Amino acid sequence: MSCKSCTNSTDVVSKNTNIGNTIRTTNISNQHFATKKIEPVKNELVITNKTKDTSEKKCSICKQEGHNKRFCKNIATPVSAHKIDIKNDVKVIPPVKVEITSIDSTLTNVEFDICEKLYNKNNDLNTLYNNPNGIKYLMIRSFTKDDLVEISKKKDKKINIETLRINVFTTTDIEKIIQYTLSKKIPLSTDYANELSSELSKMCVESSSVHQDDFNSNMNKIIRSIDVSTYKKLQEEIEKKLVKQLKNYMTWQWYNQKCSDLIEDLILTQSNIIQTPRKIKNIDFFVKLDDTYIFPFDLKLTIFPAGFMKDNKIPNERKAIETYISNISNQHKILKWLYTEQNPRLFSNNYRHFVILLNLDNTDNSYKLKCNIGLIKESVNNFFTTIQKSDIIDIEYEYKKDKAKSGKYTTKCSYTLITC
Repeated sequence: MSCKSCTNSTDVVSKNTNIGNTIRTTNISNQHFATKKIEPVKNELVITNKTKDTSEKKCSICKQEGHNKRFCKNIATPVSAHKIDIKNDVKVIPPVKVEITSIDSTLTNVEFDICEKLYNKNNDLNTLYNNPNGIKYLMIRSFTKDDLVEISKKKDKKINIETLRINVFTTTDIEKIIQYTLSKKIPLSTDYANELSSELSKMCVESSSVHQDDFNSNMNKIIRSIDVSTYKKLQEEIEKKLVKQLKNYMTWQWYNQKCSDLIEDLILTQSNIIQTPRKIKNIDFFVKLDDTYIFPFDLKLTIFPAGFMKDNKIPNERKAIETYISNISNQHKILKWLYTEQNPRLFSNNYRHFVILLNLDNTDNSYKLKCNIGLIKESVNNFFTTIQKSDIIDIEYEYKKDKAKSGKYTTKCSYTLITC
């Protein structure tokens, strides 16, 4: 059954009180909040043209000699920059003043290689986050090759992307990188977002039956079955079982991804959110706090886990669930459970922001709330507008679902719990 109050009720976890059915998080004291202060840099990015005949050229923009139009200070937009129709393509977002500067003006390839190894060969990204150059590396990692060419002192597009990353890492201070990234912040167009929201709402009347992408079990049953003894029978079984399962799985993966895209777009409208120009693993955006701290977050749009209810013997009825989640420590248990019960194939110990959706009248229909942008919008916007360091929660957990990844982990996360 659908929830009649979805369009009117928005219950958020963000601050410190319980008012009626509204659930809000306490301001957690983070005495062990691990962050990295960044020291001022003495150098500044200076772009120079190293082409030998530059001094002999006259700029077509300002008509002065000694540089060409690509490096003219009077040009409003770099020649290589993507041309954007501001009126039609983007929502205008006020620029944010960032006081963060580079931690070290003499970074070398060695520091870059350390960050690269931590990013590529470690499921525990907490070690990279704690590296003093980790955030700078991750921002650079999210740049496209065109971005790297534009911000780099090396303007040759023939240089490979790895060399460009190292060059920006060792020569460009982090303030320059942040300001450049903010200049590339382009939310979804209003028309596209509205159309996508309308299409997603059509799926809310359907049911979902596939929750994971492991088809090996069904495939093995067909392959090993003694009843599948002819090629014709094999094709019938594939069509009957695997094709239907694949279609259902892809449909709901698309639904989940597009719902997440819309929520991420809402978050990106906040001036303290730094977008990744290119999608990279385990990071959807960066959050700036107090002009000093930058946190990378992976957005997780999820429903209140049925497995958690079972493990904690919570009756599937509105009053019992409301009573349980009104306790802040119980809310934090949910977060810990979400890390502990990760799929081994997708395991990562990274910073996350959870948007947890819960239909109190029918928990099985909580997934339908994902496309209810009206319900989610105000809650998420309120959280990120007022986010503070105390809203970032320390999580300690032990992972046991995969022998190779088992062990004790520490991480950080934030969350918004929305109910109706």
